[in-house]
Amino acid sequence: MSQARPDQRNVRPRLSGSPSHASQQQQQQQQTQQQQPGGQRLGPGPGAGPGGTTNTNTNGGSSGAASQGPRGSPLIALMERAKAVGQVVCDTSGKVYTGFAPYKDLAVSQCQFVPMNSNRAINRDVVRQRVEENEDHFQKTRQYMEFGQINLIIVASDTTHEFLVMDGQHRCETMKELFSRHPDWPLWFQFRAKVVTSEAVAFEELRHFQRAYPSDPRSFFRSRLETRTATAVLGNLKEHYPKAFKEMVLSNRVGRSTGDPNRPYLNDNIVFWFLQDAGLLRAAADGGEEEVGSNPGNVNAVSILERLQAADQYLAVQPIQGLGKKASQSMKNEAEKLNCYLGFFRDGYLRWKDIESRLPPPRRPNPVSAPPAAAAAAAAPAPAPAPAPAPAALA
Repeated sequence: MSQARPDQRNVRPRLSGSPSHASQQQQQQQQTQQQQPGGQRLGPGPGAGPGGTTNTNTNGGSSGAASQGPRGSPLIALMERAKAVGQVVCDTSGKVYTGFAPYKDLAVSQCQFVPMNSNRAINRDVVRQRVEENEDHFQKTRQYMEFGQINLIIVASDTTHEFLVMDGQHRCETMKELFSRHPDWPLWFQFRAKVVTSEAVAFEELRHFQRAYPSDPRSFFRSRLETRTATAVLGNLKEHYPKAFKEMVLSNRVGRSTGDPNRPYLNDNIVFWFLQDAGLLRAAADGGEEEVGSNPGNVNAVSILERLQAADQYLAVQPIQGLGKKASQSMKNEAEKLNCYLGFFRDGYLRWKDIESRLPPPRRPNPVSAPPAAAAAAAAPAPAPAPAPAPAALA
């Protein structure tokens, strides 16, 4: 579904104006593979030439990516050997490698993880906490917790064995500490390593990687049905109140986080928050898709938008004191210009429960508060009229 939006003819209300690292089986398979003839550890091996490079692949043929010469990165040859034995895979460009690796192979080799200069400083408290959590988890389950994918950069012209860590430096430090304490405990991790031509390009990759749509827990829902319903509501609100919404700006992982706009403005995450805080999405998930028709997100959006319309009309006639803590006259004046008062909802200032009892009851059974059977009945189309009696000759 490309975008869940209510059908404007039927839905729009008259608003006044949103691994585990590898399973045990995988570990055993990979360990067995390493022990088989021709298997290679993920680390500089006996087949490496000067600086860890090699001019042939495991099949005896020439390997373009591995033939870097004495001045090329030995890590490319390392990746190619691991690819040849099925330990990693490479994309069609030959620049991006991904796979699983035992930390022990790297620990006993010359390879090192080096945080990039503009990356976050290592917080030792974070590392200590993660080490303790992983030790506890291993004692209970005989395996470490999921570390997630470590994002690495290989500079093709660099002759050292240094992986530049683009994302995951705290996890690398955690693995290093865990291995030093428990060298015999199996420790696997997933990685992605991209080959770039120079260190300058590496830092362009870092800047690109750090710019991302800001993750916010308010934008996570309990089900796909809740997600579709919330998206339908958000789209309708943006259509009716376009000036009330502030654009979501990109944030980076090492700088400031994306903040909410001042009241009475809205953004996606504020809408998602008050929909969940009000319980307006709860029945969407409880009812089940098969019970609310072929477009359940749109069907549920109808009743939710009616409730939001009632809230907006109620707030529009309230004095400043009724618009939440620390509301001001300038905020109210701005809301009047926007013809939208829903932006006064904020955690800690004004919540749905503060006004819910003062709102008029819904005009029809509300799928938000009704049990699933009632929600299904409200969403079902009207029954077709009974057919006329058949002519006597056809009876």
